[in-house]
Amino acid sequence: MGLHLNKINKDKKFRFVLLKKEFKLRKIRSLISNFKLNKNIKILLSKRLIYFSKKGIVPLIKNRCFFTSRSRSVYRICKFSRITFKNEISYGNLTGFRKSSW
Repeated sequence: MGLHLNKINKDKKFRFVLLKKEFKLRKIRSLISNFKLNKNIKILLSKRLIYFSKKGIVPLIKNRCFFTSRSRSVYRICKFSRITFKNEISYGNLTGFRKSSW
């Protein structure tokens, strides 16, 4: 149980840091596209933009299951892995779903 909470907390922290960095990156891009700024300032901002891209500002974020923290085959809509999703439906905890067969 402790490992499960550790992965979820680490993921939340990582997403928060990435959100802050993305906000800074968008500010820099908008300032570079401003026509009223001096050329020297634009050059400095473009260097900072290159620094961000070297650091890897857009890494892949793993979607994790809310219950098991499994990182594979997670549905984005409900944040459940396919195994947990199947179990929750079979126990009747999720309404509106029915087993289909054809």
